[in-house]
Amino acid sequence: DAGKAEGRGKIGGEDARRAQGRAEGTGGRQVLGAQAEGAVTRAWRATSVTVTAAGTAPQRSTSGHFDALDGVRGFAVLLVFCVHAAGNAAHAAFGANFGQARLATLTGPGEIALYWLYCSHHGVYLFFVLSGFLIGRMWWPRPVTAYAAFAWRRTLRIYPAFLLALAGSLVFAATSGIWRPSDLATLGANLLFLNGLPSLGVVALNTVTWSLFYEMTFYLAFPALALVAIALGPRAGVALWFFGVSL
Repeated sequence: DAGKAEGRGKIGGEDARRAQGRAEGTGGRQVLGAQAEGAVTRAWRATSVTVTAAGTAPQRSTSGHFDALDGVRGFAVLLVFCVHAAGNAAHAAFGANFGQARLATLTGPGEIALYWLYCSHHGVYLFFVLSGFLIGRMWWPRPVTAYAAFAWRRTLRIYPAFLLALAGSLVFAATSGIWRPSDLATLGANLLFLNGLPSLGVVALNTVTWSLFYEMTFYLAFPALALVAIALGPRAGVALWFFGVSL
């Protein structure tokens, strides 16, 4: 009987140790689970903060630029480059005019690849959107500079580079044998960016400058309209924004 009692005691002790082990294991798993849950919660909160921060308006750097928009601007530059580079390459390699071509009419893989790169005209639209956002913040709800100073700085930023590009294109045309002397009226219209307005039928001396007409028109017209809207009151400002969106 004493031996049986001792055996039962050993079995009971082993059962107790196994139970204690299971309890410790459960407790350990609970601690690990709690730690993992805490890590997940912290990661979620960090992600939430990141998403919230990313969802706010771009912040100005100390230099006054919106650094977050530089990548968008670079992407727009790449798209514009693809349009001109792919179009010129297709004309030189295959004699193709992508301005009149359709994807269904192309057969070779080289032509198809170049046409895909050529169809990147929305890069210019990105530039227009960026200009609208940045210039709009300068003039609404209150202007940060005088109209004359703003217009002068915009002109100095665009016109010298435009004149250099125009002169370069004319020199290239003369040296490559495709020069066609233009009259003074055509030259003057190009100097005023009127080649960007198709209805006027102005022959472009540098085709890629067409977008400057719309850029300069926006730079000169929007601040003037914003000043009028500010003078007339909030309702005029709302009407101005709806007018801009409708355009």
